[in-house]
Amino acid sequence: MALAETLNTTGLVVNILGVVLVFFYAFPQPKFEAGGLAVEDNTPIHDGRTAKEHREEATAKQATYRCRSQVGLALLGLGFVLQLVGTWV
Repeated sequence: MALAETLNTTGLVVNILGVVLVFFYAFPQPKFEAGGLAVEDNTPIHDGRTAKEHREEATAKQATYRCRSQVGLALLGLGFVLQLVGTWV
C-alpha cells in the first residue's frame, strides 16, 4: 500500500473515532447539577448518598466528559491533517 493510501486510511479511522467520542461526550452534555440548594456536606439525599458525595461525583463526571470531548476534537483535527498530508504525498 502506498504512503498516501496509508495516510488517508489512517486519517479516516482517526476521524471516525473522533466523531464517536464527540457524538457521545461533546454535545449535548448532561446537566451534572453539582450546585443547587445550599445543604451541608453530610446531608443525605434521596439515593442514600450525602450531598458532598453527589457533588464530587457530578464534578468527576463533568471532568470526564470534558476530557473525552476534547480528545474527540483533537482526533478529528489529527485525522484531517493525516488525510490532507496524504493528498500531498
